[in-house]
Amino acid sequence: MFLRGKNFALLFVSVFAFIYFTAGDASAQVTGALFTTDSTCTGVDLNIYSTKESVYIDGGPTRKGTGTGLPDGAYYVRVTTPDGKTLLGQTPTAFVQVINGEFQGCYQLSGILMSPTTGQFGYDDTTNNGGEYKVWISQNPEFPNRESKTDNFKVVPSAGLDSDGDGILDEDEIIPDCILNPDPSCGLA
Repeated sequence: MFLRGKNFALLFVSVFAFIYFTAGDASAQVTGALFTTDSTCTGVDLNIYSTKESVYIDGGPTRKGTGTGLPDGAYYVRVTTPDGKTLLGQTPTAFVQVINGEFQGCYQLSGILMSPTTGQFGYDDTTNNGGEYKVWISQNPEFPNRESKTDNFKVVPSAGLDSDGDGILDEDEIIPDCILNPDPSCGLA
């Protein structure tokens, strides 16, 4: 039996509609958020740190119970230069766990990443003159943009005020992370 006229058109439209509405959007971005924080894991997008060891990541909605969380599963993490072209460190496995849209902990970057140059824990220094880095998470080890979340941060090791004008940052002139990144746990916010 051959389909003709209206029957063929109806079948064609039905098949097209089925494919269109069930296939989903392959280019859809990952929901949720990735942000840098400190060891208290209470700050969101603190972004400026005095050492690489001070940088932690967390993710999900920015506040419990609000927004759309990250898709559940295990995530790879990497750090690159801000343009994303130079790898500075990456987890060897999908280490970060997300359940119910939230990270299942706060992760110190230098404690979970492996340097590509030394093979040791940590990550390499950025070539960016401003001390800027980009952190990525993805369930895909290739980190395609549409399947990744990113956040930029800076490490400014000599952050301080040379109050005596001698050109050297003395111990009492260095600005601790709490001042660079005020949050309620420091009593400064």
